[in-house]
Amino acid sequence: MSKRSREATWRRLHRATGTLAGAAIARMEEKLPWYRKMPAEQRSWVGLVAQAGIAAFTEWFRDPASPRAISADVFGTAPRELARAVSLRQTVELVRITIEVVEERINELAAP
Repeated sequence: MSKRSREATWRRLHRATGTLAGAAIARMEEKLPWYRKMPAEQRSWVGLVAQAGIAAFTEWFRDPASPRAISADVFGTAPRELARAVSLRQTVELVRITIEVVEERINELAAP
């Protein structure tokens, strides 16, 4: 991928971060009954974590050679109460769904 193409793709990804996070949240609501039962405040925090994860991915895409502490960037946005409310298995489900949504839409966001 040329530098120009990579930069154009990064801009598209960057602009789509909120849309991608919204699509991931919609998929979570559709597929995860336990997620639907969470209090609104906790679901809101999950949305912020998903958005932070997608933003971290876009920054990595922009400069893959730059070392990053992604887990701190992404999961550091969540309050401790959320960590107590969501099990490891549930966290993995949330991450998988977020990745699925991004993978499904990456081709439409890639620069021609």
